[in-house]
Amino acid sequence: MSGSTEATGTAARFGFSAGITTDGTNLYVTDAFNHTIRKVVIATAAVTTLAGTAGMSGSTDGIGAAAGFNQPEGITTDGTNLYIADTLNCTIRKSTSPRERFRLWQVRQVYSELPMEAAAMHVSDIRPAS
Repeated sequence: MSGSTEATGTAARFGFSAGITTDGTNLYVTDAFNHTIRKVVIATAAVTTLAGTAGMSGSTDGIGAAAGFNQPEGITTDGTNLYIADTLNCTIRKSTSPRERFRLWQVRQVYSELPMEAAAMHVSDIRPAS
């Protein structure tokens, strides 16, 4: 059963959980079909929506529901920042904390501008958009 329900444990619902990362205390999940970033508190299994609005795609820098994503899929952390592959916007988004704006990090479609052998990138290769 899919959906977008904030709840605890098996009562919580996701549209399509595409990516997951952890900071050791929480799990951060990209809910691609709902265009949201979800947080799961490991100790309690409580699920909340960290960013985006379920069912509304977009490409907006913002905090919480004001942030807009279009099928976010990949997610990782370096221990301080969250990096989200905002798939259908062809961008990488970054936030340094759950209360900070998710902001655009890369606008250009790197995969279409580089030869195949140069397309592999690492997070350390990405620079903020100027």
